[in-house]
Amino acid sequence: MSTITGSTILTIADAVGVETISTFTIQPQIIGSLECRCLVYPNTSFALIKYSHNPTKTVNFDTSPVDKKPTAIGLPTITDNRITSWPGYAKDGSITEIWEGSDKIASMDLGFFRQLVNYYQNPPASGFIVWEPKDRTTATYNILIESLTSGGSELTYDYLSTLALYMLGSVVLKFKIISEV
Repeated sequence: MSTITGSTILTIADAVGVETISTFTIQPQIIGSLECRCLVYPNTSFALIKYSHNPTKTVNFDTSPVDKKPTAIGLPTITDNRITSWPGYAKDGSITEIWEGSDKIASMDLGFFRQLVNYYQNPPASGFIVWEPKDRTTATYNILIESLTSGGSELTYDYLSTLALYMLGSVVLKFKIISEV
């Protein structure tokens, strides 16, 4: 990851110059292939899921996980207050993929949704599901699926849309990254 460092000296009237050093982290360009994402089960119980289309929104992931939430706290000392901060940990946050839909707009086809339900309802006894966000990066991640919802907080199926092999309403898949593969 690129790091830019620099210094600036500000002189106000005849005051003494003050030097400030700042470090900036520049996010890399997207290096993915713009293919659809994949989920891979650790054994042959379930087939690989190649997303029929990528989610409308992804929360806490760009070209790498962005769920490390820094923490800062002010602490009183004998003579002053000091601010202490630390960067946070990647395993503290979750990644959320959202396929937006509504009561009249399908978010995905029923076959794709049923594959996601199979992965969600059958966590592997050993190993992890592998998530391949090929549209964003060449990296792959071991994940643990936390939740899958459709049309709200449950798995909601609209009778007529399932006859037409589509899912109405938004579908939300939430998972934790355990490690990079």
